Amino acid sequence: MNNSDKPAMPISLAVTNDGELYKSINYDEGGGLTKREEFAGRAMQEILAGDGIFKDTKPEKIAKASRIMADALLEELEK
Repeated sequence: MNNSDKPAMPISLAVTNDGELYKSINYDEGGGLTKREEFAGRAMQEILAGDGIFKDTKPEKIAKASRIMADALLEELEK
């Protein structure tokens, strides 16, 4: 699993049964948004929250720009 496919906010959950550990669930391998999805969503929020210069831009172009920004960040983090 490469970095962009890992969960953005992994959690571990310990399930107890009458105070004793019954089961431990680790969400490092899945669950929730991936880092790539999280970064793209945040990039899209910033684009859309801007001063309106993108109001006439097609949603597909905004989505693509958001994905490109997310991929660039992930690439930089790998260095």
